[in-house]
Amino acid sequence: MDSLQLAKVHEVQLEIANEVKRICDKNNIKYFLIAGTLLGAVRHRGFIPWDDDLDIGMLRKDYDKFIKLAAKDLRDIYFLETWYTSSGYGLPFAKIRKNNTRYIEKNSKDVKCHPGIFIDIFPFDNVPNSKLLRLIQEYRIKFYQYLILELCMYNISFDFKGIKGLIYTLLKKRFKGLGVKDLKKKYEAV
Repeated sequence: MDSLQLAKVHEVQLEIANEVKRICDKNNIKYFLIAGTLLGAVRHRGFIPWDDDLDIGMLRKDYDKFIKLAAKDLRDIYFLETWYTSSGYGLPFAKIRKNNTRYIEKNSKDVKCHPGIFIDIFPFDNVPNSKLLRLIQEYRIKFYQYLILELCMYNISFDFKGIKGLIYTLLKKRFKGLGVKDLKKKYEAV
């Protein structure tokens, strides 16, 4: 993507972010910038010049409230994408996409989801205090996420070697009969 195309993507992403801000401000929903978006805001006073996404975080309570309200309050030129609004979408966070735009990520080119320019909205959840319980939670989440991505046709390679590869293969055979909806429910339960 050349710098002119990227500038246009950034412009649309800022427009989408303003729509998210409108809904959050109207409904007293707390949100924050994360990842490269936060770094870009601090270091570059905008986007990191080569970065092609915009990431917003919300604590789970605010995220759930936002999803519920955005489904009703989002202007018609935008689309709220979750794995409940697009059956082929396999990511455990929301994307707000602009209708009548096109931006296909390399790893999701075969996925049946909305093709528009987007920003990501990530939920932040609690984790157990125990290091062992956190590790168990992390591996359970990763396992379900890998299965979901695989079933939804995401082009992502999993580099499992040795014992991890063997465990993943064995567990995968055990859970393969479950549908994507069931796996998504199991993911959310963890």
